[in-house]
Amino acid sequence: MAFRLNVFLGDQRVGQILETDSGNFFEYDVLWLRNGIDLSPFHLSLKPGVFGPKHWGTGRVLPGLFEDALPDKFGMSVLMRRFEEAGHKRPSLVRLLAHLGNKTMGALTFEPSEGPIDKSDPVNIASAARSAHHILSHQDNNERLDSSLMISGATAGGAQPKMLVAISDDGKCVCTGSDEIPPGFEPWILKFAAGPDDNQGKLEHAYFEIAEEAGILVPETRLIQDEQGGHHFAIRRFDRRPTNPNSRIHLHTYASMQHLDFKSPENDYAHLLRTTYALTKNQRDVEEQFRRMVFNFLAHNRDDHAKNFSFLYDDSWRISPAYDLVFCDNTLGRNWMLIGGRGHRIDRAHFQDIGRIFSISAKRIDEILDSVKAAVGLWPSIADRHGLPDGYAAAIARSMPRLGE
Repeated sequence: MAFRLNVFLGDQRVGQILETDSGNFFEYDVLWLRNGIDLSPFHLSLKPGVFGPKHWGTGRVLPGLFEDALPDKFGMSVLMRRFEEAGHKRPSLVRLLAHLGNKTMGALTFEPSEGPIDKSDPVNIASAARSAHHILSHQDNNERLDSSLMISGATAGGAQPKMLVAISDDGKCVCTGSDEIPPGFEPWILKFAAGPDDNQGKLEHAYFEIAEEAGILVPETRLIQDEQGGHHFAIRRFDRRPTNPNSRIHLHTYASMQHLDFKSPENDYAHLLRTTYALTKNQRDVEEQFRRMVFNFLAHNRDDHAKNFSFLYDDSWRISPAYDLVFCDNTLGRNWMLIGGRGHRIDRAHFQDIGRIFSISAKRIDEILDSVKAAVGLWPSIADRHGLPDGYAAAIARSMPRLGE
C-alpha cells in the first residue's frame, strides 16, 4: 500500500514523498515552485514533475535532501531500539521520517507525524549517557533505557552518542530539545562521555579552541559535568536562529547535496571547494573551506568525511560553522578526503598548488598556512589548560603531521 508524506519548511508545504512497492517518489508543491527557493540545487533542483529513483541513482532510497533529516549510526540505533521495544517491524526510511516528524535537524519537517512528542523533559545526563553507551556497545541487559535519550537522541547525525537538548540561559538546567525550545533556553547538541575517566569531551573542547585560534568559524561550545564527574561536550546548534531558537534554518550536508557516499576514500577537498563556490559564489567561503582542509590535516582530524561539511540556506547559501573537529584516526591511515588527489606526502607546496587553482592569492595562502600552523602549535598549552593528561596530550602532539617547507 502506498504511503504519502508531506514535507514542510515552516508552515509552507514543500512537496510530497510517495512510498510505493516500486520505490519512493517526490514532487514539489505548485506553491513552493512559485517561491523560487531551491533547497537542493544539484540533484533535486526546483522544477515541476515527479522525481524518482532514477534521479538519485543506484543504492539511494531517498534523495540527499531528505537523508539529511535522518540520523546516522547512533541515532538510528536509538530509533531501531524504540521500534523494537514497541514490538514493531523495522521501518522504511520514509516511515522513519514520519516517525521523526518535527524532531529533526535542519528546517524540514514531516507530516503526518507518527512518533512521540518531545515535551521538553529534564535530562539526567549521567543516566542518558549510560543508556547511550549501552546502545552503542549493543549491551542487552534488560535495563530500562533513559526516556529522554529515547525521545531526543534519535535525531542528531554522527556516530558518537549524543542527543539534542535545550540548555537554560544560566546553564543550570538541561532538558530535551529535539523540537520546541522552551523560553529561556537555547538549542544545543550534547555528546556523551563514557564516564569520569573519558577525556573525549575535554579533547573536543580543546580542539575547538585551537580551531578558533586558527581563524575558523566555529559555534559556541562548552563542557557540562554530570553528578558522577563525567565531562560531556556541548555545541550550540546552528540550524536555529540565535535570535529565535524555534526558527529553523535549512541545513544540507555536502555529501547529501552532491549525492556522495560519504564513506568513499575517493572524495576530494578540491570537489568540496568547487561545490562551495558554485553554491555560494563567495570567495571567502572557498578560503574558509581551504583553511579547514589545512586544519584537519595539521591537527590530525581524520574524521573529515563528506558529511562533516554543511551548507545553510538563509535568504542565500553559505557554509555552516565547522563541526566535528577533533583528533581522530581512521582505517585509511590518512585524512578521509583526498587533498587535491593526494592522501600522503603532502607538503606546503601541495597546499599552495590547490590554493592557486581556486584563485586564492599566494599571500593569502601563506597567511592561512602560517596561522593554522601557529594555532596547532599551541596544542601543549591548550591541552594543559583543559586538564588533559600529559602523556595523552603528548601522544597526540607526536601524531600531528609537520608541514614541510
